[in-house]
Amino acid sequence: MPSGMKLTMLVAECQPNTVLRLDEAFRELLENAKNRLRYDKVIRNLAHPDQPELTRSDSDSNVEELEHKIDDALDQLAVLDSVEGNNERSTRSAWDWVFKTDGYFREFDEKQARLEEKVGLINSGSASTSSIGVIVSAGGVDNQPHRFYGEDY
Repeated sequence: MPSGMKLTMLVAECQPNTVLRLDEAFRELLENAKNRLRYDKVIRNLAHPDQPELTRSDSDSNVEELEHKIDDALDQLAVLDSVEGNNERSTRSAWDWVFKTDGYFREFDEKQARLEEKVGLINSGSASTSSIGVIVSAGGVDNQPHRFYGEDY
C-alpha cells in the first residue's frame, strides 16, 4: 500500500466538498480516488509543490495496488444500491468487509445498549454514582437533579 504521505495527498485532492453523512462522504472519497487514479497515478506533494512527486512513476506498484483495493471496496459497497441490499444487515456486512472488521457494529451495538441502560437509570431517578464515577443502580451516591442558571424553580 502507498505511504501515509501519498494517501494524505490523494485524500486532500479527492475529498468530497459537501456530504452530510460520513458513510456517504467516505464512499464518495473512494469513488473520487478511483476516478483520479484511473487517469493519473502520479501523486504530487501538495504541501511542497516544489519537491519531487511522491510516486516515482505513473506505474507505481503500491498505487496500482491501492487502485485495485478501492475497486474491490466499491464492488462490495455496490450492493447498497440495490433494493434487496438496502437494509441494515447488508450495510453492516459491506462496511465490515471494507474496513476488514468482524464485529465493529456488534461492539457498537453493545456499547449503545450499555449507554441506553444508563440513560434509563438516570431518567427513572434511580441512578447513583459509584466511588469511581460510574453510573450504577445501587450502592453509590444518589445523583442529584441538575439545575442550570436561569431556570425558574
